[in-house]
Amino acid sequence: MSVFTKFDIACIDHIRLEGLSSQQIGSQISVWDADFFVQNKTPGLLLFSFCEEGEEDSTTAIRRALYSLYGNWPSLALADAGHFIGQVEELPETLLEMRRFGFVPLLITPYQSSAYYAYASFCAAEETVNLLSVDEAPDLGEMTELIGEKNWLTHLISHTPNFLFNYSLLAFQQYLSNSEALKILENFHFDLIRLGEVREKIKLTEPFFRNAELISFDLGAMRSSDTGIPEFSNPNGLYAEEACRLMRYAGHGGKLKCIVLSGFSGMGLNTISAALLAQLIWHLIDGYSSRIDDGQIGRDADFLTYTIGATSEVEELVFFKSVRSGRWWMKVPSFAKLHGRSNRHHIVPCNYEDYEQALSGELPETWWRTHQKLA
Repeated sequence: MSVFTKFDIACIDHIRLEGLSSQQIGSQISVWDADFFVQNKTPGLLLFSFCEEGEEDSTTAIRRALYSLYGNWPSLALADAGHFIGQVEELPETLLEMRRFGFVPLLITPYQSSAYYAYASFCAAEETVNLLSVDEAPDLGEMTELIGEKNWLTHLISHTPNFLFNYSLLAFQQYLSNSEALKILENFHFDLIRLGEVREKIKLTEPFFRNAELISFDLGAMRSSDTGIPEFSNPNGLYAEEACRLMRYAGHGGKLKCIVLSGFSGMGLNTISAALLAQLIWHLIDGYSSRIDDGQIGRDADFLTYTIGATSEVEELVFFKSVRSGRWWMKVPSFAKLHGRSNRHHIVPCNYEDYEQALSGELPETWWRTHQKLA
C-alpha cells in the first residue's frame, strides 16, 4: 500500500479555498502526494496531523492559523501530508518512509504518547537516537499493556532492542515530578533541566536541541494562561515567548529527523491555543530555514580546535568552535570498546560556558554524563 493512501488531504483543500495571499504560509506549502515528487522539490519539513475520529476540528484550527501567518523562506521546501487516517501502530512505518524520502516529519497530535511510535521508527531502522522532551514532568508511569500519556516514556526506555542513547528532559517542574522517576533518569545519566534553569539561561539549552534527532514538545510544559486551553490548570510553566524560542532552537539543530508537537486537548482547542501552536510551528520553520552547515568537525578550514591540559580525571579535553556559526562542540573519549552505532556520539554539542568551566579545571556535566554512557 502506498504511503499516500494513508492520508486525507481534504482538510488542506478546504483551507486553501478560503483565499490566501502569496506572502502567507498557506500559499507556500505544497501538498505532499504522489504528484509532489514530479516537481523535484528539495526535501524539507513535512507536517501532518493525527487524532481520533471526531477530534479533527482541533488540527484543522491549527492549520488554519498556521496557513494565515506570513513567512518568506524561498529556499525551503514545505509540505503538508494532511490528516493521517491509518492506525497508530502504522505510524512508525509511515514516519520512517517519510524520513527515507529525505523529509523531517512534524507530527501535530493531541497525544504525546505518539513520541513512542516516532521512536519506534528509529528502532525499525536500527538507528540510535537522542530524544529531547519538553514536558512538565517525566511520563514514567506504571508499565501496562496500553501505551498512554503517562507511561509512554516507560515503554520507550523498556523497548527491546533499545536504540536510545540519550534522553533530555527540559523545563520539568520538580513539584509535579515523581522523585523516583527522576532518580531512574539520573541513574541512566540523562539530562534533567528544570524550568527555573531554562528560564534563567535559556540560550544554554540550545546544545541539547542541536544534539537531538527526535524532539517531543508537550504543551503541558507551558503556563495554562499562555495556552488558552481551559482544561489546563497549571499556573507555572514556559511563557509563550520562551516556548517559541525553544522551537526555533529545535528547527535550527542539524541532527533533527522528527518532531512531535502534542499535549493539546482534542476537543478544547480555541482561537488562542490554535494561534499559539501555529506560532510554535512558525518558529520551528524559521529555525529550520536558517540552518548553518558548519562543515566537518576537526577540519582546520571549518573549525578551531582548543585543547585543555590534564585534569585530575582526564589527560586532556578537546573543544571545537565552528568558524561559520561560532557554535561549540566537545570531544568525549571512551575507554571501553564501542559498538559501531555508538561511535558517532563522541562529539557532543556544548556552550562556550562549558569551555570556560573546563579552563577552570572542572569537567562539564554534559561531558561527564556522555562519558558514563559511552563507558
